[in-house]
Amino acid sequence: MFRLTDHLKHPASRFYKEEDGSYTAFGAFMLLTFLLLGSTAIDYANAFAARTQLQNGADIAAHAALFTRDTEESSVAKQKALDMVETYMPASQYGGILNASDIRFGYLTRDNGTMSFEPDPDSKLAVEVRMERSELIGNGINTFLLKLIGLDVLDVSVSAIFERQVPGCTREGFFANEVVDLQSNNVFREGFCIHSDSQVELNQNNVFEKDVVVSYPTPSDLVIPASGLARNDGLEDAKSPHQYFGMDVDARIDKFHGDVQTTGGEFSSDILTTDIPKSVSTTGKSGSVDPSSFKTGGMHSHSCNGNKSMTFDAGTYSDFVLVTDCEIKFSQGTVLKDVVISTTNTSSRSFSAPSGLVIGDDDGCKKGGEVLLMTKGGMSNASKVEIYGSKIIAGGDVSFAANNNGVEGVSIVAGGRIDATSNSDMGFCGDEGVPGDYDPYVFRLAF
Repeated sequence: MFRLTDHLKHPASRFYKEEDGSYTAFGAFMLLTFLLLGSTAIDYANAFAARTQLQNGADIAAHAALFTRDTEESSVAKQKALDMVETYMPASQYGGILNASDIRFGYLTRDNGTMSFEPDPDSKLAVEVRMERSELIGNGINTFLLKLIGLDVLDVSVSAIFERQVPGCTREGFFANEVVDLQSNNVFREGFCIHSDSQVELNQNNVFEKDVVVSYPTPSDLVIPASGLARNDGLEDAKSPHQYFGMDVDARIDKFHGDVQTTGGEFSSDILTTDIPKSVSTTGKSGSVDPSSFKTGGMHSHSCNGNKSMTFDAGTYSDFVLVTDCEIKFSQGTVLKDVVISTTNTSSRSFSAPSGLVIGDDDGCKKGGEVLLMTKGGMSNASKVEIYGSKIIAGGDVSFAANNNGVEGVSIVAGGRIDATSNSDMGFCGDEGVPGDYDPYVFRLAF
């Protein structure tokens, strides 16, 4: 007999046990979950792209600020950074992502591998730039699907720090934007550094002692004979690919050339006791000078009017600064000690010597006696040059043939190439032996 009460008995229990339609509910739940995850992925991918763009803007601003600060006041450098960012990310589209107060000059400190930025408004050594897009300043990153859960805007912030860095090979060693070509039978003493932003070319029978560095951009930029590693003792440990600096050597020369003429510049010479220039008189068709032509501690100048040279007669020259536009020719038997000579001449032979030029004091790497030779052009020395604790900076090429055991403490920086012949012993002095007053530098992203 059909009883209605039997079917109505315990309705809640039957509904609880009923499984019809469960997949529909589960599917709806999973759909909601996937929509939430998908919306999160889409919106955060968009935020990541916006952050990358913002980081690029901060990097551009920091580099522009520090590069400009090298020769200008901080206010000019900050404005340059603001202008660069306005071009890259205009305020009309991205809002006010950068203000002058977000740009701070200073310096980096390093302690046990940890770097920190210390603000100093007068510094030219480093800069920090902070940029943000946020709801607070009205330029946050709008979301798409995250609005469904009430998150309308995402905030991102970035920072960039650029610093002025001195590549190791500019401190002591050879550094060239183009090829460094070293021949055979040379010895590079412990600590010596060789770098090219193009290629390093070696022949054979060279010796590279412990801690010598030979660096270049890619592994293929070390050009050696087929048996080059076996026939160049120590080269396997010395080689260091994946190094590139992109140094503007001409810009460094311009900066140094201006500062050496004063007693108050960032790169003024300790030699000077006065920055009142004394015009140097020359004699004869060759424009000759001798040691008596220069005053101790004096600032000297001479112009060749674009078509003449200045010849240093044999003798020992010491304790003066000379700025000129001449080609400088050093006679055999010329010795330079505690001298700065800077020429804007662009000839490939703006410094030249037939033989027997001595640059610096052979004092066993002691302080004092150092020489700086700086030119917008090149330098060519035929043979038997000796260099002690001194620096050569050239916008063009540098070629020389060193005397045996005639190099101890040298920094050669070339905007062009460096060519050195065979049978030389390249000694290393370290911090005490080569002056650090004129180390060419680059601007690099620190972090």
